[in-house]
Amino acid sequence: MKLEVFEYLIAIEKHGSLTKAAQSLYVSQPNLSNVIKGFENELGYAVIYRNHQGVCFTEKGKQVLMIAHNMIK
Repeated sequence: MKLEVFEYLIAIEKHGSLTKAAQSLYVSQPNLSNVIKGFENELGYAVIYRNHQGVCFTEKGKQVLMIAHNMIK
């Protein structure tokens, strides 16, 4: 697990979209998606899900997001 994953999760939360988060991070959207998928595989559960309004965090994902905020501080 790399620290960049936490930065990516915070950007996703801020922008509510993988595309907008990727743009703000200066990475491609497919790369961002792959990093998050790899992180989810490592954890063994999903942290985000996509819906018609964008990206939302699962309940476990919200817990991971809290950890991400603490790690970045």
